[in-house]
Amino acid sequence: MECTYTIYLFKTEGGYDVFEKNGTEYTKIAEVESNGVIRVGVEVGASKIFVAKAYLLNSEGQKLYSEYSNELVIDNTTLKTPILHESMGSGPSVPTMWSGFSVQNYVSTLGGGYSGFELYEKIDGQYTLISTEKLDVYVDMGESKTYVVKVYALNTKGEKIYSDYSNEVVVDNSKILAPTLTDVAGGVPGTEVMSRNLFINAEGNYVEEEALSAIDGFILYEKINGVYRVSCEVSGADRVGVDVPLGESKIYAVKVYVLDENGQKVYSDYSNEVVIDNTNMQ
Repeated sequence: MECTYTIYLFKTEGGYDVFEKNGTEYTKIAEVESNGVIRVGVEVGASKIFVAKAYLLNSEGQKLYSEYSNELVIDNTTLKTPILHESMGSGPSVPTMWSGFSVQNYVSTLGGGYSGFELYEKIDGQYTLISTEKLDVYVDMGESKTYVVKVYALNTKGEKIYSDYSNEVVVDNSKILAPTLTDVAGGVPGTEVMSRNLFINAEGNYVEEEALSAIDGFILYEKINGVYRVSCEVSGADRVGVDVPLGESKIYAVKVYVLDENGQKVYSDYSNEVVIDNTNMQ
């Protein structure tokens, strides 16, 4: 792969001789008229240095030269470090989470592109190559994985010139976000038995268009003497009814859960607490 660069040369009259520096010697590669341009190729893995001399023509048509210009270095020996980011798939889901990645900022130092990539998973602190063909990953429920990528370009000999490792991207499917519990409907405090409906609003990207569509169930807890006691388990619903006798006040919280590939429940943290107070005698 060879990258092409454009060098602009501006002057009102006369022209330029353009040279490539090889070691300590300058080799003329082109002559450019005033306000002209020259395109030079620098293959992947190479670095080249260019200079120019301006000239004017005297009355006899002879060239009167300036000194050499500054040196212009076009370094194509390395690729920019790519930027890896999660572009598709999101949040813990069941039983696996699919995520796609895309690579940005992959071009070589001053131009060009890349020929391929290598996707690595970070295992025990080491990067392990897992794919050179696709950037899709699947992370089982209860797991969290870390990925990086390298890009490369091929030089004229077919050799791979690599970038550094990209940033790390963590695809975390290890935890379900805590739900929100809301008391939105039911009886009036002061009645013999106050019946209320508690709604469970699942939080996080694992929830699809309808509430709890990716949740297998939830556990309702009553807080008694500072300790959460299981009140009931519910599946296939996003609400639960509770009854609070006259003169009592009860505190509730919930956890949602999903089933992993082995059928084991993976729980969220506790939700917020909701107090149902039926101590009001009015």
